[in-house]
Amino acid sequence: NGLTVAKLDVEGIEVQALEGATALLSHQAPPVWIVEVIATQLRWFGTTPDDLYDLYAAAGYEPYRYDVAANELIHQPDPVKGNVLFVAADHLE
Repeated sequence: NGLTVAKLDVEGIEVQALEGATALLSHQAPPVWIVEVIATQLRWFGTTPDDLYDLYAAAGYEPYRYDVAANELIHQPDPVKGNVLFVAADHLE
């Protein structure tokens, strides 16, 4: 079984886009999401990084960032600016 990756970069409407992608979030083989998190853009559309993190958490995902130098995923529970990898708990077992 392969791993599917989905990139979400919609300039501030990430929360709204995910609300329309619930089938993907709860899919039997959920993708790893790469999401660009920029608080100012999210606020333009009435949401926050916390809203985004909460949406993924409710679907069973954990946030990570990739450390290139160490070649490893680092758990990133607090919202940060930049690319975040949201990984379903199933992929972490």
